[in-house]
Amino acid sequence: MKKFLAIAILLATQSIFSQAHFEKGYFISRDGNKTACLIKNEDWMSVPSEFKYRLSEGSEVKRISQSQVNTLEIPTKFLFERHTVDIDRYSTKASDLSEVRVSNFKKESLLLKVIVDGKARLLRYSTGDVNHFFYMLDDGIYPLEYKMFAMKNGTIGKNFNYQKTLREELACQKQPLDSKIRYKESDLVTYFTNYNACHDSNSELYSNEVRKGKFNIRGKISIGTSDADNPYRQERRFDFEKKVSYKFGFEVEYVFPFNNNKWSLFIEPTYQSYSAKTEGLNLANPNLFYSIDYSSIQIPVGLRHYMYLNDNNKVFLNAGVIFDMALSDEIVFENRVDALKIEASSSFFIGIGYEFKGKYSIEIRHNASSRLSQFALYSANFTSTTIKLGYNFL
Repeated sequence: MKKFLAIAILLATQSIFSQAHFEKGYFISRDGNKTACLIKNEDWMSVPSEFKYRLSEGSEVKRISQSQVNTLEIPTKFLFERHTVDIDRYSTKASDLSEVRVSNFKKESLLLKVIVDGKARLLRYSTGDVNHFFYMLDDGIYPLEYKMFAMKNGTIGKNFNYQKTLREELACQKQPLDSKIRYKESDLVTYFTNYNACHDSNSELYSNEVRKGKFNIRGKISIGTSDADNPYRQERRFDFEKKVSYKFGFEVEYVFPFNNNKWSLFIEPTYQSYSAKTEGLNLANPNLFYSIDYSSIQIPVGLRHYMYLNDNNKVFLNAGVIFDMALSDEIVFENRVDALKIEASSSFFIGIGYEFKGKYSIEIRHNASSRLSQFALYSANFTSTTIKLGYNFL
């Protein structure tokens, strides 16, 4: 089972890099030529260094550097445009902050990501952890000025000139708009959408941040094999047989709104139990028998990556850490009065699965060995490999 799981995960990992999600779009190169094509939609948070495209279904995958692009669009999904703008490439690191409040603008030709399209347009350029926003009206494109700077008293100051620009250049006469907003994409999207509505203009949104994540709640039933052993001291060894075990639990998953909803974080409280009896391999006492009746609440916390085959079918990989809360706490030594106290520890897991129509799922998961106790003479490892069936209630 472990070998099968390792091979399956290796093949699925390779498929991540070969997986393609190409959509109809076009790009205009710097020399003005327009190319209709299928563009690989990687749900970019910022402008990538290059774009991948095909001229037709099944044709060779080609690449074009963002420096060669004037415009690139996947309708209703993404729109990138090149503009010559004023930009101050300031740093947000405390040690590198400028002591000057006023921005030091320089003109650059940059490929910008369109966030809101309408009478007033909102565009963004990102460098590392710094976002630069621009607004565009019929008469040109201008920066929304914001800057962090070092003050003489050792504190960090902020230049909020963009709020003044919103009040003076992007005002609504019908109803005042609140310009005292954060320099955040979500706040600016709301402002520009309201401004366009005030001027009877529709807004087309290309923003990642206005997309919402999704919660899933799944019931889970698992069947698999579990075993426990003590390989640490040859003269005190025991090895419980592999036994079929059943687990019951539920999963709460949050699917992130970026990268085409391919990434999620989940937690999965699960009840498990394992009981067995074996003859010890104790050379000092060959008639010693061991029995274990182990039950616990496992709490796996992990990261999951989905790979879409089509609208109804997807494969996923996940990995994470398991926190174990033991409900029974002894391995009993028959013919002796003492017992080995179980002190369950955390361990890791990996898994691969398949989901159909967002409702039904099946997964093969391997839980790495966890120590059930930490004594020098007697200790125990507990491992399990399971097949998990799930149903999404949302």
